[in-house]
Amino acid sequence: MEPSSAMQASVKDLDLGYLLDKARVTVRENLPKIEIGSVSVNEMKQGDTIELTKWIADILNEMRFAESQEESFEGEMFKALSRERIQGPTQLSTLEKDFFIRMRRFLQLTKRKAEENPSLKQNYERVAVSAYDLVALRTSKLIALSTSSSPPADLPDKITPEEKILFDAAFNLVSKWRDAVLGGARS
Repeated sequence: MEPSSAMQASVKDLDLGYLLDKARVTVRENLPKIEIGSVSVNEMKQGDTIELTKWIADILNEMRFAESQEESFEGEMFKALSRERIQGPTQLSTLEKDFFIRMRRFLQLTKRKAEENPSLKQNYERVAVSAYDLVALRTSKLIALSTSSSPPADLPDKITPEEKILFDAAFNLVSKWRDAVLGGARS
């Protein structure tokens, strides 16, 4: 499998795992018991706050039957970008393990809303640029760290699974290149 295909498959697996996690929603309308295949959701009353798998919560949110109890991701993304800008060129701030999954989903939702309501296009462009800036900053730091023969011990605690895939690939590539250039000589 090509490295980019393996990376895409890994990100897809992370997305699927995320969708199987739990999410809290508040029910906006009374709903009867719902059964689809092997999935069953008990009857829900307006005003109930319940915990569902994220994929079911997303469907109910999209259909306006429920409202997510999660905080807006926009503020979290801008805080992460600010923290990253403050750090040194090889220092990474800590991100939650599901940060990029939530960012990707937030961008998709914001884009969809902007397509439905053109007055929101400027907001989408602003958050998309900030997301790109954050990814670019962290990528450049990860690449710089991958050139070190011994990365910081706390690196695994600070990066997301997607970043670990990138770091490991870059570290291995740099190590092989270094060995080839130096002819296996160690200093």
